[in-house]
Amino acid sequence: MTLSSVEQSVLHRHLKAVCHLNYAAHSSLTGKKQRQLGFILGAGASHDLEIPAWNKLLDAIECELSYKTSDKSAPQSYRGEQMFQFFRKKQLATLEISDRDVKEASVNTSWRKIVSKFLYEHYLKNEREDTEAYKAALTGHEYLMEIANIAIELDLVITHNFDNALEVAVSMVESQRAPNRRFHSFWKPDPFLRPDVLNVYHPNGYIPTEGFKGSDSIVLTEANFADHLANTNNVEASFLLGHLSNKTWLIIGHSLADGTLKNALRLHAGRRPGHISYYVHFLAEGEGALSPEQREAIREANFTTYNLYTLFLNSCEIAGLLRLIKREPGDLKSEIVLSGLKPRFVYYMCGAVSSGKSTILSHLRSVATVEEWPDRMPTAMNKFSMDTTLEEKTDINEKLNVAIFNKNEEIDNIKVGIVVVDRAPLDFIAFPDFDEEDPATTAKKRYEKVLKPFVEANFVNLCPGQVIVIQAEPITLLERQIQRGRPPRDEDPTSDKTLQVLKRQQEVMLDIYDPVIKLGSTTWGYCCSIAEGVQDVIRIIFFGEYHPFDFGARLGAFLERAAP
Repeated sequence: MTLSSVEQSVLHRHLKAVCHLNYAAHSSLTGKKQRQLGFILGAGASHDLEIPAWNKLLDAIECELSYKTSDKSAPQSYRGEQMFQFFRKKQLATLEISDRDVKEASVNTSWRKIVSKFLYEHYLKNEREDTEAYKAALTGHEYLMEIANIAIELDLVITHNFDNALEVAVSMVESQRAPNRRFHSFWKPDPFLRPDVLNVYHPNGYIPTEGFKGSDSIVLTEANFADHLANTNNVEASFLLGHLSNKTWLIIGHSLADGTLKNALRLHAGRRPGHISYYVHFLAEGEGALSPEQREAIREANFTTYNLYTLFLNSCEIAGLLRLIKREPGDLKSEIVLSGLKPRFVYYMCGAVSSGKSTILSHLRSVATVEEWPDRMPTAMNKFSMDTTLEEKTDINEKLNVAIFNKNEEIDNIKVGIVVVDRAPLDFIAFPDFDEEDPATTAKKRYEKVLKPFVEANFVNLCPGQVIVIQAEPITLLERQIQRGRPPRDEDPTSDKTLQVLKRQQEVMLDIYDPVIKLGSTTWGYCCSIAEGVQDVIRIIFFGEYHPFDFGARLGAFLERAAP
């Protein structure tokens, strides 16, 4: 099946985002069934269903109660609180119930009925909700059924809406899951998500259509909202932050005005600087409605503040994006290749020992990552290469050969997505056998003992990728080396021998990858905060052009320098 013109447009403008989201939608956390993708939905997702946003809902309730708000520019929750107190006083005066708690419960029930009346006003028929009309509207919605088609396979969706449009849409989707195992809706943080079912979390509470159980309260008034914000310091925050960290999120229908969400996103950005999610900035007329400068400013603000990659899309394009995410990776890979694009982006993290590359990579768990050693690292690797015995050198070379092949296999198994790999094959030119060994001589040895099979195959069996070089001050390398339990080369920690070795190693590493350094594909590790280093890497991956490194040509340049 070929892509539509809309899908082609989304793919060309946001290729890396599509690949990453598709990977998240189809990959699972290690040892678990849960997919790594999650949705966060706002009022915009229900707009085309004629379900009113918060302000319009309050306007309708205000008219029904014949209450005139003194200041319509006041916060929505404050307006809601005034109306609720007005309604509550009138209700309490008419109720002939002696028990205070029962009275309050009765008032709250009557209040939710009024909210429900105007929430689903468009679907009322003889003062009852017309469920068939509601389902027909969902079917005709530009992208809600597309969300449901993906969500049915996920384990968590967060929706700040009072309606149950998502739940009804999921109930209409064809799925192997039994009707009573489609979804579980909840509004108070649960310590554990229910397994093998879509968990739909309504942090603001919700009022469903008939036949569904609703929440015991809704966050519509100032008191509710204040309590809710207070909870973001404990239970709510722990729940939301925990799940923000273990999924790649796609935010749709939000204006980023929800205080709870913004607080959580900001906290999460500080705690997990390498974890990026996606935000759809809705533009009815498409991205052309804003100038490139405006889009860049918005994109930068969202990334800097919340670690969000911004996609400027209209409703039709949101649907196209969701269809691309839903496709099986092998199928999407074929379509991407036929479109003349790359389905997979590989980034090799390189740097001297203790430069911080492995630490930075550990912060990038929302993308696919490949460790330096797929199997157990040889213990002799804890020594400097010059200090290993001949037997240890032979063992390292044999295992290095296998490791390169295994890493390559692991990368190649990822059909669509972004992959970050710890170390590239040419790194080992910076690990000489002897103290004064020339890098060209080391390159020749590595070629003969490890890299020859790749060279003879013209590197076609090595997954191409861009190199990102992590640098650090030599003294920082030494400090990290000691902290990690790798002592200096002699008994005197103040000796400069180890420092010179590490300095030399970094110099050779910078020489090997000089072409990418000139392109700006580099950052500093432990010389700045880890967050800064991680953010630099994120910028290179998600916002920079992709420049696969020519390993063959660079190795050839070193071999030409070697003595015959």
